[in-house]
Amino acid sequence: RDSYRGGELNEGRLAFDNGNYARAAELFGIVIRQAPDSFEGYARRAQANDRLNRVDAAIADYRKAVALAPSRGYLV
Repeated sequence: RDSYRGGELNEGRLAFDNGNYARAAELFGIVIRQAPDSFEGYARRAQANDRLNRVDAAIADYRKAVALAPSRGYLV
């Protein structure tokens, strides 16, 4: 279960939904720095990086998300 409960997660979701993928990636990075076990932080930053065509960064984050939550069978 994700341990992160700060406002950056919600702000990141909003930024992503509004198409501001760079800001979303930045906010999800804050989530990850504050809660390195945040499955959602990694999964959502991966999506933002994917939209920004940052393929290597997206793949690395997707891998980390899967490692943190391998039994979920889905990413977000």
